[in-house]
Amino acid sequence: MPSDPLVAQHVLEFPGGYTRTTGPVIGRFLSELRARRIVGVRTAEGRVLVPLSSTIPRPASP
Repeated sequence: MPSDPLVAQHVLEFPGGYTRTTGPVIGRFLSELRARRIVGVRTAEGRVLVPLSSTIPRPASP
């Protein structure tokens, strides 16, 4: 017999006006995402990293 789903109202808050910045790289990614665009960086090997990376990891040289 089906039953009604349980529903609860809640609010997530941080006391004392806690804020955190995302930094320039993730901040840009989130701003572009809000504008309905996806940004990333293309590596030398042709792979695309999303979210974009301020430092592109490369394999170690032998």
